[in-house]
Amino acid sequence: MENKKLNYQFTVFGDFSDISPNNSKTIINLLSLYEDKNFVPSVFQEIPLDIIPSKINNRISLTNEDGWNINIGNSRLDLSIAYKEKGKYKDMNLETLSIEAVDMITKLLENYNKSGNRLALNTMYLLGDDESKILTSKYNKKEKLLNFYNENGSDEWNERIMSQVICEDFDNETINVGTNINKVKKAQVVIDDKSVECNGIILQMDINTTPEIKSYRFDTTNISKFFNVAIGYNKTIYSNIQELVENEN
Repeated sequence: MENKKLNYQFTVFGDFSDISPNNSKTIINLLSLYEDKNFVPSVFQEIPLDIIPSKINNRISLTNEDGWNINIGNSRLDLSIAYKEKGKYKDMNLETLSIEAVDMITKLLENYNKSGNRLALNTMYLLGDDESKILTSKYNKKEKLLNFYNENGSDEWNERIMSQVICEDFDNETINVGTNINKVKKAQVVIDDKSVECNGIILQMDINTTPEIKSYRFDTTNISKFFNVAIGYNKTIYSNIQELVENEN
């Protein structure tokens, strides 16, 4: 299997509880706001993790044929796009899609007078057969914490790494840069709306501002800057993966 860019998600955390499907005018307003995107509205159920007992809330979701999906939760706004082989964005260029995502986020924040207290970029890739073999070989050569796996190797494995960096290019915000390298065997992965069996490596990156600071400091003036910075970290990590593979050849 060849490399595939599976999914990107752009997230703003904040208070969006008043953008609710309980008011039909809200949905009409959103469709008007994004009239060029041809979104179809629906409802998804959100279960807050911090409320006991949990209460299921109906929230607004917007999807279109290009692959964009907007979920407006109580405390987060998620814009995601999935790979479509014959779609408008089949090359899944992260910079291009980020510009479009920021434009959609900006329209909503301005229209509803919103700001955020945390931002995140999540990306998901399926590495090709050659990359998967080389990375698995490197993983099996390194010392494991449990000796059993040093002696028998690993058919499936998962490596998660996270660093906190002070980002001078983004107002000295503390940014979590997390990477998850997951070697799977006979796992079902959704590619182009189809469930496909995968025997390889799924690479995921989660780049986000630290949750410890609660102030609503992210608005239309700096959201684009964050995603540009996050894309830079994303590119660096992906390049590191490619370098590991190239050095082996």
